[in-house]
Amino acid sequence: TLTMTEFNLLAVLAANPERVLTRAQLRDKVWGYPHDLDDHSVDPHVQRLRRKLSERSNTGVSLEAVPGLGYRLSVKGA
Repeated sequence: TLTMTEFNLLAVLAANPERVLTRAQLRDKVWGYPHDLDDHSVDPHVQRLRRKLSERSNTGVSLEAVPGLGYRLSVKGA
């Protein structure tokens, strides 16, 4: 089961498959603006979402970290 934040993260990433989104972009799209969160506040939510997606390994979907840039939702066959 996904939390609302995890669902919103997945929705933003799924709307941009194979595209790298920065932490700031994810933060702004999920939490909105104005906010008092730093860019790295996204990380724990992404990590939990990655774990949940990997538990469902038959989906062909993975959430990848792109060092120095952000995160990308990768879909096999896309």
